[in-house]
Amino acid sequence: GPDSNITEGVQSIIGGLFGMKTDKNKSDDDFHDGVSHLVSGAFSAIFGETKSSEILREDFFIIPHGFTFYRVDVFMWKYNIDSKAGMYDLAKSCTVTVCSMGILDHTALTTDELVGFVSQIVGSDEQKIIEWFGSFANIINCIAEFKAKELQVSVGSQVGNIGRRSSSRGK
Repeated sequence: GPDSNITEGVQSIIGGLFGMKTDKNKSDDDFHDGVSHLVSGAFSAIFGETKSSEILREDFFIIPHGFTFYRVDVFMWKYNIDSKAGMYDLAKSCTVTVCSMGILDHTALTTDELVGFVSQIVGSDEQKIIEWFGSFANIINCIAEFKAKELQVSVGSQVGNIGRRSSSRGK
């Protein structure tokens, strides 16, 4: 038969139209039941047997690669409707999948997390882990030096521009 929400809705409508069952008058109750089944049968012919399901899943994965730790977030939603009516069978499905990727801040990771992720990259050999951290430290130091030089150049050019502006005004 049709979905229980439809059946209960029909019974409620019938109750509102013809009065609620009272258990005092058997013929009125039989009439109420008969009308409910009749109307439910009509809905069954239109809606048939309908089943639906919904699945929601949210997950994230940390993927170490080279000298970077990626976080991949996945969101999946699926809605299924299976319906049977007298003359047809129908199955519909809607699926939504969303993925996003970001890079983790290595300073936010604990020592244990870092060692665990590096072990996934280079294996469990202690020497390889130490070499990886040495190379990683070199990269971090190079970036820090680059940023410091970039800052000096930026500040120097701003000071130079200020000096030129003030000297041109005095002329």
